[in-house]
Amino acid sequence: MKNDRKKHLLLVDDSNLTQITIKKILELEGYIVDVSVSAEDALNQIKSRDIPYDLIITDIHLPQRDGFYIIDTLKSNKEYSIHKSTPIMILSADATSTTVRRAVEKGAKEYLNKPFTTKELISRIKKLLLDTEESLYSLLIECLNEEIERAKRGEYELSLVIASREFSEGILIEEVVKEIKRELRKVDTVIELGKSTLALVLPFTNLNGANVVVNKIKANLNEKWYFGITNFPNECQTVEELYRLAKQRINNKINKEINEKEQNKEEMKK
Repeated sequence: MKNDRKKHLLLVDDSNLTQITIKKILELEGYIVDVSVSAEDALNQIKSRDIPYDLIITDIHLPQRDGFYIIDTLKSNKEYSIHKSTPIMILSADATSTTVRRAVEKGAKEYLNKPFTTKELISRIKKLLLDTEESLYSLLIECLNEEIERAKRGEYELSLVIASREFSEGILIEEVVKEIKRELRKVDTVIELGKSTLALVLPFTNLNGANVVVNKIKANLNEKWYFGITNFPNECQTVEELYRLAKQRINNKINKEINEKEQNKEEMKK
């Protein structure tokens, strides 16, 4: 049976403008939102609940105690044991790699830099509340369907890029996303499909343009990634076709690489 219970979120931020803006955005999306202005206030609200929040969204820099204190308390204090597994999302203007890594290591599930767009905020929250690979794929499908409809109305092209990392372990995927976004426009979307796979949705972009973007991204990544690029409407007409072809192109590149290595081994034996 489908669970139609509205998701209940806690927003922790000492900026009145941020509180009002984010609360309004999330309520329009159907979420119930409580607001706290400090770590102590947030912990009191959390402690008073018999049912954990579905998600806690907090700034790092708060009066007196910071956002890390909230994470540490929930993870280590037995009085908050039922809230220990509540996912936590950081919203902060502090975008240094040290701070991001510290937040993730302490247990934050997501890190979104200020300023951010409404689209980015909603996408990240949906990803956190849908934590299975199938659900993340559904999020991509939803995004692509919306972008294809816009492309049809505006009569323009869009490209989908699927990026797959050679090894699942390595640099935190959040840091990879941060690097990739430096090469993207505000209209572009990045969706994490797991620890080693990303999807890039690029409106107003043909295949040549998408290849330019991918080459710029490759130059900034220290790890080996495989990229599959597809285009609407010139190559594919549906979301499923776009995704399937992009994945197939990645598989083709991997298989070609494996075959070349095998051939080199055979030649060395001769």
